[in-house]
Amino acid sequence: MTTDAANSPDLTERQEKTLELIVQQYIHSGHPVSSKSLMDALGVSSATIRNEMSALEAAGLLGSPHTSAGRVPTEAGYRYFVQRLAGNGQISLDERRMITHQFHQSPLDIEQWMRLSAAVLARTAQGASLVTAPYSQVNRFKHLELIATQGRLVLMVLVLHNGDVRQRMLMLNEPVSQEQLSAIAARLTTLSLGLHVQQLRDRLKGLSTMEREVMDLVIALIEEADRPHQVYRDGLAEILTRFDQSEGAEQALRVLEEQSILETLIDEANPSVGDVRVVIAGEGRWDSISLLSIILGRYGVAGQATGMLGVLGPTRMRYGRAISAVRFMSDLMTSLIVGIYGEEPGDPAP
Repeated sequence: MTTDAANSPDLTERQEKTLELIVQQYIHSGHPVSSKSLMDALGVSSATIRNEMSALEAAGLLGSPHTSAGRVPTEAGYRYFVQRLAGNGQISLDERRMITHQFHQSPLDIEQWMRLSAAVLARTAQGASLVTAPYSQVNRFKHLELIATQGRLVLMVLVLHNGDVRQRMLMLNEPVSQEQLSAIAARLTTLSLGLHVQQLRDRLKGLSTMEREVMDLVIALIEEADRPHQVYRDGLAEILTRFDQSEGAEQALRVLEEQSILETLIDEANPSVGDVRVVIAGEGRWDSISLLSIILGRYGVAGQATGMLGVLGPTRMRYGRAISAVRFMSDLMTSLIVGIYGEEPGDPAP
């Protein structure tokens, strides 16, 4: 699990426990936490706890609202909590078994898996979920067919290395016979076999005008295939009331509805398969999610087909539960995708 936190301060055991309790209480109630509310759990006086709170505030891990004597976690406090204190084992064995059973009872259908995974992840993590279908991050050219239809209109059939088939209509500058089209397709297939987009661009020099027309569309289709497409979402309505500010709810809506924001976040956060990436309040890099926390994981087979899944909500989300849910669902989805490629999947990790 990774975050973008800077070097964490060194805390005493009691300071860590104080921070942990404050984060947990604030996540639960949304109200600043007082020293008196921690006395029973810590077993020390209110004055001693106030001293520890002052030390945590000086370290930048707690803040003190003007209207209250209590403390609330800062972004750095949440990051410290996630890195060192949150824990990951908060999904019970019974829950894991039930979730796994649901998927094994589902037909071998990617779209059904995506819808089910979004619903299960939202329910388990108690947040809004997003899941992208598995896709090949670097698609390669395999085969091209050009089929004359009517006049200058030609059907292009492009086959990618992973078996994905893309079809588009191409309007040529002048009519061309099927014999010529077949010869062009055969030549371009020979020149392009096994190449990705950048390599294909390097091959454009020396091609005829018509061949360049065809290859421009081929490159556009492969670039389209290189991007994640369908995003499956669930649980948004349930979390909107948890935000302290309406702006936070608006940010959540934009992330889930605006593809460009989501693609940028996925590209830059970019966890590897099996890793979990925690982004808290935009980490100072993404203003569009400054009031959100997002937990992302990648599933699938590296180098073949992978997808992303994640949970988002207000910064006072239940991190341990959400991280555990993302990690478990990522491992489960990986085992299902590995099964498609004919390998023996391992059991998903708890």
